[in-house]
Amino acid sequence: MRRLLVVLAAVVVATVGPAIAQTTKDVEVDDNVFDPESVTLNVGDSVRWTHVGSLQHTVTPVDEDEASQAGFSDSHPNCTPVCMSNGDTYTVRFTRAGTYPYYCKIHGGVSNGQCNGMCGTVTVTGASTPVPTAKPTPAPTAPPAPAPAATPAPTPSPSPTPTPEPTPTPELTPTPEPTELATEPIAEDGSGSRVLFTVLAVIGLAGAGLGSWLLFFRR
Repeated sequence: MRRLLVVLAAVVVATVGPAIAQTTKDVEVDDNVFDPESVTLNVGDSVRWTHVGSLQHTVTPVDEDEASQAGFSDSHPNCTPVCMSNGDTYTVRFTRAGTYPYYCKIHGGVSNGQCNGMCGTVTVTGASTPVPTAKPTPAPTAPPAPAPAATPAPTPSPSPTPTPEPTPTPELTPTPEPTELATEPIAEDGSGSRVLFTVLAVIGLAGAGLGSWLLFFRR
């Protein structure tokens, strides 16, 4: 698939390329004259100078610093002795819009920034359509396999907290209620007097016996 796309792109460039390729303007370098003296082109177009005369020449920008920013420089910086001769060509592709005057160092000159003698001018007015460059189509990249999901570690169940058994509350022992001695009322009749007499008699006898017992042990 990738090879097919590259082939198709090459066919498109080969078919459309010539129609949109940069233009080259020709200038003849004859004896003491550039023919034509002025040419106009777009950014990306070229000028080709061809020596057709018998004298030596150069193609030298008036403002070399400015012209160098557009790709235009002196054709023969060492002239003389090395200069442009019959049959030689010099081609410059201009990459920046502007007006670039030039001259021949042998048959022309510059005074106060102005060219005199054998001079010419290149005017670059706009941008030309660049030739498209076919970019190779990158091969499709298989999506990365999803990483296996990590199995979560089992969470330990908390041990049940033993429920404290309630402390038995001690039962209060009921305080025994005092037993009331039943006191029978002494009858007011004669039987009560007899009972009292009997009690006193018993007490008296008991006291007598106790006293005898004590005397016995003292001896």
